[in-house]
Amino acid sequence: MRPSLNQNLWFDTLGEPITYRSALSADIHADVAIIGAGYSGLWSALRRFLLQVIDIT
Repeated sequence: MRPSLNQNLWFDTLGEPITYRSALSADIHADVAIIGAGYSGLWSALRRFLLQVIDIT
């Protein structure tokens, strides 16, 4: 593994170019918004999914 002064291991081992996404073109509304893709975001999304109340009537 080569050392890098400007980036971290994740960037160095990504294997594809990073493509930046444009900003939202309009306002959006959401009951829940999970920001981030790390473990905190993952577990927050999973917990929210598992706690959904499903109305089957």
